[in-house]
Amino acid sequence: MQLNADSSPTAAVSELLTALTQRLDPLIGARLATRLGGTNGLPWTTILAELDRVKGRSRHSYSRTDLQSQLRMLTERLGSLGYPFDDNLRQVSTVANELRIMRNRWAHNDELSDLDAVRTSDYSVRLLTLLGDTTGAAEAKTRRTGLLSAYATKTELTAPVPAPDPTPIASSSSSSIQAPVVATTTAPSPRPVTSSLTVGDTGRYEYEPWEIVITGGPEIIDALPKKDAKMQVRGVAAEITEFEGPVSLDRLVSLTVRSFGMSRCGARKKQQVARQLRQLDLIIDADDFVWPTDIDPATWREFRPTGANHTAGRDFTNISPVEIANAWRIIASRQPAGADVPDAEIRRGVLNVFGISRAGAKVTEHLSRAKALL
Repeated sequence: MQLNADSSPTAAVSELLTALTQRLDPLIGARLATRLGGTNGLPWTTILAELDRVKGRSRHSYSRTDLQSQLRMLTERLGSLGYPFDDNLRQVSTVANELRIMRNRWAHNDELSDLDAVRTSDYSVRLLTLLGDTTGAAEAKTRRTGLLSAYATKTELTAPVPAPDPTPIASSSSSSIQAPVVATTTAPSPRPVTSSLTVGDTGRYEYEPWEIVITGGPEIIDALPKKDAKMQVRGVAAEITEFEGPVSLDRLVSLTVRSFGMSRCGARKKQQVARQLRQLDLIIDADDFVWPTDIDPATWREFRPTGANHTAGRDFTNISPVEIANAWRIIASRQPAGADVPDAEIRRGVLNVFGISRAGAKVTEHLSRAKALL
């Protein structure tokens, strides 16, 4: 791949993402083949359909050659399968999250730079290397070398030095998985899916936080409201929302700012970022919670409990009142028929499912907002 004075960085990124898509489909299919019924079994996109069903998201048309679907498989916890492409350091998820953000910017026609093209080529090399795709990684390295050389020529600067390529993650990393996500069968005809995505005695999919990836420097936040800075900030926030939403606007601002290397941010700067996030084509409800495009707050009836080890918990005020109200309804509905269960007992059950052991003033106030929705 060549990048000359007349090259479009957007065209270069498009070509890089297309090449990556062609490599990822067979890699994902091969890793999950035994879980999906072998050669004639279910397509791996069945897992995404089941994930969205369990999470209460609207159904999509999933394609094995869609990069967005592929990157979801590499970054999201696949129910009882866990992270079958990753190791305990979550290296694949981290690199794939970087690519999710870049793909989002490209898909929304953001103005991309030559450096964005270089970064995309480097992400591709790292991801394919981690997945053990020797041929794909070698091809990606050739593209990266060409882009680095062209970048240096165009800018008359020393080309960025890529980080050392990572060590491939052994495919046996998924061998410890105990339960399949879907029923397996060798019959090639369509068939129903049996879910084992739910967790604990709530029968719900656990809350999973977005893993921060640094996509730029603090100068991007400082440059707001310039167009390029706006597009980058919005692209990061949109991807975080699709992964973690419903998410409080305050938390979304914090995650977005941290994605640009800022551990702290003043109130004025946070307001600037929040203004940009309000421009996204996403629902922001009356309680300032931001919702993914495929969840309707008016009809959503799910909630996401905190995991048993509480390592991925949320501040209670960062949980949507809609989500808390959904948990209250479901817990109340499980009480014995005709039993006069005190509100205090249901309240304890709701707090427990979200990993809250003590109810201070803020927790009590937030819970009251949720109860008002019942």
